[in-house]
Amino acid sequence: MAIPAPYCLISDFDGTFTRAEFYDLATRGGLVEGMAEYWTGYAEGRLSHFEAISGIFSHIRCSEAEMRELIARMEPDPRTPQALQALEAAGWDAVIVSNGCQWYIDLVLEGLELAQAGFSVPVHACPGRFVEGQGLLMEAPTNSPYFRADFGVDKRRLIEDLQGRYQRVAFAGNGSPDYNAALAVPSELRFARGWLARRFDQEKIAYRPFEAWSVIADALLAPVLS
Repeated sequence: MAIPAPYCLISDFDGTFTRAEFYDLATRGGLVEGMAEYWTGYAEGRLSHFEAISGIFSHIRCSEAEMRELIARMEPDPRTPQALQALEAAGWDAVIVSNGCQWYIDLVLEGLELAQAGFSVPVHACPGRFVEGQGLLMEAPTNSPYFRADFGVDKRRLIEDLQGRYQRVAFAGNGSPDYNAALAVPSELRFARGWLARRFDQEKIAYRPFEAWSVIADALLAPVLS
């Protein structure tokens, strides 16, 4: 399979590509009913991470207009189009991988008007749809080659697959599901913030910090990595 670029940046979405996470906005906004039982089930090992998250999402109760307003507050980096342009010019593809729902990811990407700017960023996430009164109905991506029953998407498997097709693969993440994935890339191509950065600090694992997604592009395009 031919590839259009020699390098690839694989990025988590919630809290990495965006500053805010959909889950946090929904739960802190009081839109979720009866979520405690799902986290209890996850903590006791009766539910997988995917089952807990999808169960919580199904208990979101609001209108679609309110959902779209919430998604608009996820704060994607406004410099994303310029960062993608710079990455593309330097031979970098960008790929999004998430254990979240593609329904809201697509809305965030549409808001950035990436398609109008000529960018098509592949997304590996859990499919789903929002239905008023039934919540965000997230499904397991069973048709994906990167399907993993307990999380939905196996981020590390995606990385390892693309490492066989690209000369250099970078990864950026922020949460606990990103830990093993991030360890699959060398430290100079490992970007972390939030929980993931704190875990790496505790374990003295090397990584490159970032606060905004465009900072990752700036770092990858710096002369030290050329």
